[in-house]
Amino acid sequence: MYSISRILDRNRGQLKDRMLPNEEPTLTDETQLDSTKTIAAGERLLTIREAAQYLAVSVSTLYGWVWQRRIPFVKIGRALRFDPHDLAVFIEANKHVPRKEISPSSSRVNPCYNTRAAGKG
Repeated sequence: MYSISRILDRNRGQLKDRMLPNEEPTLTDETQLDSTKTIAAGERLLTIREAAQYLAVSVSTLYGWVWQRRIPFVKIGRALRFDPHDLAVFIEANKHVPRKEISPSSSRVNPCYNTRAAGKG
């Protein structure tokens, strides 16, 4: 017996029908998405509110980042979802290291950035 399964054609971004033999699905500890990424069975995707709270930003800011494609997301129908692992990677990628402090004993340090605008030059 065969069943029709809808698959995503990655080249065209369209759904295609494919005939598959009927098989009983097997449950495993991991669900394979593609050859590079797996999601553990206990993990779940976050909603827009949960992701905004996780990132400590407003929901509207997060929608803006999605629109600008600045943050990875998943579309399920019309709903936006976020993978917690992708959000952790996003946070790590946007970390900045602090600058080195200038020693106060240095005589060449000028406290004014633009001396001409400050009337000192």
